[in-house]
Amino acid sequence: MAITYSAFPVQVAADAVNTSTRADGRPCAITETGWRAGNTSVWWDPHTFYQDRDSGFRHEAADIMAPAGSRVVAARSGRVLETWTYNGEVRSGKGFNAQAGHYVRIQADAASGGGTDQYSHLLAPADVRPGERVEAGQTLGRVGESGSARGTCPHLHLGTRDASGRAVDMSDQLRVLFDRGGWRLQPTGVTTAVAIGLGVVGVAASTAAFMWWRKGRRT
Repeated sequence: MAITYSAFPVQVAADAVNTSTRADGRPCAITETGWRAGNTSVWWDPHTFYQDRDSGFRHEAADIMAPAGSRVVAARSGRVLETWTYNGEVRSGKGFNAQAGHYVRIQADAASGGGTDQYSHLLAPADVRPGERVEAGQTLGRVGESGSARGTCPHLHLGTRDASGRAVDMSDQLRVLFDRGGWRLQPTGVTTAVAIGLGVVGVAASTAAFMWWRKGRRT
């Protein structure tokens, strides 16, 4: 089964401004390259998934740039792992290490394709705990630059792997969710799908009210 995201993983206010700067003083906004669709706060370069890094490994993840403190939400529903193994080392599903910084790793539901999603470089420890059930769109933490991201622009490193452990490039789905407005800040606990649904209901209700008023004007 193909892996499917239900929510764009970063949410910011529509008028948010990224005032952060790199360690060398360069700004983190307009001068940054990458796919932005005209948005001045949230963007990423889909080609970084295939980049080879100094560590000798391919990146195999999306780096989503956003103002520090922006909301990080679950792209899929699932459960925070109790433990997982990395290069023979047993790690907690939520924690901190020199590479990922503050991170959380989630075992996704089979209905969305299974596998895992890891959210790294968070501003502070994740808001969820190992073993906790999370729903798509639920807040996990905040965008930061912890771990190896220190001194770069604040961003979320999101790596997704399928049930066999293979890294999956999710750029196409990120584009679709972004274009639907998934990056816009939603009330806590409201998923992107629910927010879009509420918008449709609101339009329908407004139309019904107008037709009722118009009918009354005729009589």
